[in-house]
Amino acid sequence: MMRARAETLKETGIGLKSKLKSLLRKKNKITLFFPSSNPGNSPPIPNLGIGYIGTVLHQHGHPVHCIDGNLISPGISTEQSHLAETVLKESIEAIEKTEPDILGVGSWTTNFPLAAELITEFARRFPGKLIVLGGYQATFLPRFVLEFLPQVDILVRGEGEYTMLDLVQTLQRGGRLEDVKGIMYRQGNQIVETPGRELIRDLNQLPFINYSLFAGFASHASPCLRILTARGCPFRCVFCSCKAFWHKIRMRSVENIISEIKYLRDTHGVRAFGICDDLFAVSENRVLQFCKRLRQEQLEISWSFNARIDTLSPSVAEVALQSGATSIKFGMESTSIKTLKFIDKGKPAEYLRKAEEWIEYCLSHNVPCNVSTIVGFPNETKADIENTLKLVRRFVDKGLKMYTGLLICYPGTALWGMYERGEIKLIKIRNKILRRNSSGFFAGKYEHLPECVPNAWMVRNEHLSGPMVEQLLLNWIGAVA
Repeated sequence: MMRARAETLKETGIGLKSKLKSLLRKKNKITLFFPSSNPGNSPPIPNLGIGYIGTVLHQHGHPVHCIDGNLISPGISTEQSHLAETVLKESIEAIEKTEPDILGVGSWTTNFPLAAELITEFARRFPGKLIVLGGYQATFLPRFVLEFLPQVDILVRGEGEYTMLDLVQTLQRGGRLEDVKGIMYRQGNQIVETPGRELIRDLNQLPFINYSLFAGFASHASPCLRILTARGCPFRCVFCSCKAFWHKIRMRSVENIISEIKYLRDTHGVRAFGICDDLFAVSENRVLQFCKRLRQEQLEISWSFNARIDTLSPSVAEVALQSGATSIKFGMESTSIKTLKFIDKGKPAEYLRKAEEWIEYCLSHNVPCNVSTIVGFPNETKADIENTLKLVRRFVDKGLKMYTGLLICYPGTALWGMYERGEIKLIKIRNKILRRNSSGFFAGKYEHLPECVPNAWMVRNEHLSGPMVEQLLLNWIGAVA
């Protein structure tokens, strides 16, 4: 039997033992918080992560509030960095109103700096409260987080729904933390790591999110909501952390997805849905089944999804459009065979051929799609980058929506593993225009640490200087502006 593992850590603040004692044998109030990330949605859409966890806790009788910073401070953009303190103040005030015994914070990589500031300030004002952190840094950089944020008591790693439920129930009955799978926590001057939790095999068992748990959510003001229909990905792109976070691909049934859409339509009047799976179009058959059910139910909704060039044919995309799809997003990544091999795209020459055929089809049939490319891989030459940008320019001139950005090394990716092993090096991005999403609240305070703000860093190129890579991309941006 696997046992919890411990390692030494400097003890700080109020001990976990004292906090746990205050939680014993009572219905503890839980507040789940997701920091403002300004994802560009207007109006903002509640975060699914804390929504699922909150709904599971609520179903099991635990008092819970969900607070999404994007709903609390909807009129403030992350580009308004001077208002970071205002966002922090509004967030703390919203949490304080719920009077939590336990604060659970979830974060993406891009809003981790705000999460760090909020945890620090909350712990200063309410030193006896238990603080739990989940998300990407908590999952992929747990020891860094516990050193960096001594205010955090417990980390939830990976899927959080039943780990958080198990944790709350264990705290309530006075059980042993070491028996809760999927967490790391402070115990005196040690970090204790418990065995990982088993994956949720059947995603159909997850409840539909109860949006009434979200502070500031108004059905009439949210014409669009997100849906997660699968977790995981069968592919291993070097820059993506999806597989590392969710592990093997698990999919909800088409019937279950349709039931959720009908529930959200009938409950909240929503008729537009963004399917936010990293890869909804895992197979053509799944897309066809979903489209067939939409037509049978005559739901008359609009929806968007992510695809992959080698898993979806143009003919199936046409069926999706006929059933209400308004946008298809997929990544072309590069025109360089060498770069596609580095990314780990299977059969790169065939992949590139399909990509160009796909794009030409979209243009000739007015298919609404968004295509992304990336430059700045460590083995790219100037010619490789210029060829990719020339192709992008050619298709943009024809009216296609295309996005090009620098390669970013995110925690949890194969690229990050190469960085940790010293196989690649990171250098600071000098031009702020190219610091994709790094202008998030309080990012400037932490951007000296790639672990906190990876978007402020690029991979050092073997052939070109950092400024040269930046200038090539800036020239393209200026040309298409």
